[in-house]
Amino acid sequence: MNRIIPKWIGVVIIGASILFGAPFFFEYFDSKIESKNVTFYQAQIRLPDRILDSLKTGDLIFRKGYGPITDVISELIESGPYDLTHCGIIMRKNTDVFVAHAISNKSQKVDGVVLQPLSLFLKTSRPSNIHIVRWDRYTQEMSSEVEGHIDSLIQLKIPFDRKANYHDSKALYCNEMIVKIWMNNLHLIEQPRDDKEHWWLFNNLSVLYDEKVSSVVYTTFK
Repeated sequence: MNRIIPKWIGVVIIGASILFGAPFFFEYFDSKIESKNVTFYQAQIRLPDRILDSLKTGDLIFRKGYGPITDVISELIESGPYDLTHCGIIMRKNTDVFVAHAISNKSQKVDGVVLQPLSLFLKTSRPSNIHIVRWDRYTQEMSSEVEGHIDSLIQLKIPFDRKANYHDSKALYCNEMIVKIWMNNLHLIEQPRDDKEHWWLFNNLSVLYDEKVSSVVYTTFK
């Protein structure tokens, strides 16, 4: 004799499937939208050659990507003057230019701190939402410290921080990684004095492109 599952148990099972499966479907949907836009805009030039040639290790690059996850960050989290949702550190190795950043991206099969060619970083950037700055107090002597620390994070396979918990460094999100290097390694950012300042420091990209501490190398914003 077949057992009939009570209706309420079926509802619970379906509800749990939706609740716990939604993030995976949402991330899958997001990666599909990103891939479609990357293909559509792939021929569009993001940076002039003169800017590419002028980039230095330690420059900070900001972008807005594609997909609903980026849009949610833009609308609900980021509160800076420019529509930007992600950032990385420029790393120049002879004539090649890379970006060190903390990212989770299914289509690229990456999760955590990575060093990627600048061309790949730009591919997943909206052409109209790019901003690059150089910190006024940053010196090229600091570059070896930055390079060494990034290499260490990559070797340790530090994952992307989906919980956005900036109180530890077992996982990192994009601006959390940079702020901690700028604060703890380079001492370019002062330690926060209270919880409010701590929260602001790790939840706003504008901290890293503030015109009071940096100069614009290139921007698509007027």
